[in-house]
Amino acid sequence: MKKNILLVDDDPGIRFGYTKFFTRNGYNLTAASSLTQARSAVAATRFDAALLDMVLPDGNSFDWIGELRRDHPDIAIEIGRAHV
Repeated sequence: MKKNILLVDDDPGIRFGYTKFFTRNGYNLTAASSLTQARSAVAATRFDAALLDMVLPDGNSFDWIGELRRDHPDIAIEIGRAHV
């Protein structure tokens, strides 16, 4: 069974690259460009892992982690570094 990964990043190039990489390597990847889209995705799908950009147009991923952990304690979370 394929693993489900959630990618949350507002950069279209990053979403494109990660989507190509993970789908070519046998994963199901759902990409979201905002926390709002990410919240909708986790309400609809069970994810094994989430890759989060720190700063998004509608908030900060750090602020969402507590809620994500509470509602989905088994999801693995990785936070990317800010692009400077």
